[in-house]
Amino acid sequence: MRIFRSYLEKIAEINNLDIAASDKGNGKWMFHHGMLFLSPYKWWQDRGVYKIDKRKTAHEGIDILFFKNKNKQIQKLNTDTLIPAATNGKIINICDDFLGQSIVVLHNSSSQEELDIIFVYAHILPESSMTIGTNLRQDEIIASIADTSKIKTPLPPHLHLSVIEIPKNTPVKHLNWNFFSNRENKINLINPLFI
Repeated sequence: MRIFRSYLEKIAEINNLDIAASDKGNGKWMFHHGMLFLSPYKWWQDRGVYKIDKRKTAHEGIDILFFKNKNKQIQKLNTDTLIPAATNGKIINICDDFLGQSIVVLHNSSSQEELDIIFVYAHILPESSMTIGTNLRQDEIIASIADTSKIKTPLPPHLHLSVIEIPKNTPVKHLNWNFFSNRENKINLINPLFI
């Protein structure tokens, strides 16, 4: 949980968010049940109506969007929001997703392990300097949130973060949403809250 908490603090810091402090000094980020890891539910409105609908598959990560400011008003991230890397790593794929693009980053690789850990930063617009093979430093700006107003979707701009354990021999061309969403693949989804 230390990495995820620090990551949210870094998003607030680099974007100068007027975020409220909680009793423990951490920012007041807010998550609808449908935004959370493995939730079967949608959190957005369809055609202007909010109703509890199920997703096609359980949520593969966490959606980051809402926070309370110091006046206790609910605020949202927007397309000006800069997205940092959560830890050091290397970009191993950039692919399209249904709201923008995704950057797939290898954050943990050991020649002695059979599995690698990747972070997937989704629904974003990568910085022009971000290409496959780019080595990243923790907190380096990698993207901004994609503008969803240009496509027909009820989803507001937001950051989706997935953490996935994959077999070391997985071809990088397979590291896209068709692969991540297919529960028959030998991957392990990891709850970002616990990293």
